[in-house]
Amino acid sequence: MFHFLKKSTTHKKNAGKADAAHARTRGFRVMFYGTEALVIAIWLLVFSLIFLRDITTVRWVVFVALVFLAILGFRLVVSVGREIAQRKEIEKLAENLTRANERLLNLDKMKTEFVSVASHQMRSPITAITGYASLILEGSFGPVSSKVRDAVGKILRAGKQMSVSVDDFLNVTRIEQGRMRYNFAVVDLVQLVRATVDDLKLIAWEKGLTVNTTIEEGDCYILADAEKIKQVLSNLIDNAIKYTKEGEIAISLRKEGEKAVVAVKDSGIGIPEKDLPNLFEKFSRASNANTTSVRGAGLGLYIAMQLIAAHKGRIWVETREGEGSTFSFELPLIDPNNPPAAPQA
Repeated sequence: MFHFLKKSTTHKKNAGKADAAHARTRGFRVMFYGTEALVIAIWLLVFSLIFLRDITTVRWVVFVALVFLAILGFRLVVSVGREIAQRKEIEKLAENLTRANERLLNLDKMKTEFVSVASHQMRSPITAITGYASLILEGSFGPVSSKVRDAVGKILRAGKQMSVSVDDFLNVTRIEQGRMRYNFAVVDLVQLVRATVDDLKLIAWEKGLTVNTTIEEGDCYILADAEKIKQVLSNLIDNAIKYTKEGEIAISLRKEGEKAVVAVKDSGIGIPEKDLPNLFEKFSRASNANTTSVRGAGLGLYIAMQLIAAHKGRIWVETREGEGSTFSFELPLIDPNNPPAAPQA
């Protein structure tokens, strides 16, 4: 009932705004055509003086013309006054908008700097937590019970997840502040893909997932920051593992013309179509992501898109909810014996 009343009230307000706008438009048209009619009438009256001989008739025509001129002049003066007032109001609004925009830019800069400082401050304790947790599990401080081992294992996993989140926040601040540094060099993409898959396939196996890798024969060299491209690929594979309950993860590398295309396909939950337009934006997550109990800040794909863009490439997704997803990115191929100049990131 309340929802219906709220909807009805909103509809009435919108209808009222539409009626007001229509009334203003109609009033403007009436004023325009009225002024046009006055100008035509004055012109006809003045033109008629050429054919009049009786002085009395001439006086009446002049008198009527003066009346029309007075009305027209009054309307023009009022119109100019309104125009001046509107311009002053627009200039004032523009000035206020400029100040508000500057304020928002300053606040955004302060936010970015705060996140950067906070993330840096968090790195040291997180590193200490994960480091000591690893030492305990390795037995560096002596034998521990199974209960303690389980608890420390949870601490270590949570610490690693937090470390990844902190790194994501730091990367976002570097990107936004233009401080992200790239070490471009000739990279063998075949070796990079194989090494990245080897680093992560154990995690997939522990979850019961099959990992298949298909690499097209032949050389595949790119000009890139190897660590940045590995970060992108690791993120895509890690997401595929997280959001796939059963089935397989398929990683492929192929050449399409002058481009190298890397694809990560999964048999997971897929992404709703409504979420696709904002998928690569900051803090954006698919609406069905929580069904897998996977937490995240929604920064991984945004960072991946920015890193690939800095390499003059592009990244995209093909997906259907409930049928899995395929994330792909492409990068320009190069001749390793005659590499081009590094792109300006």
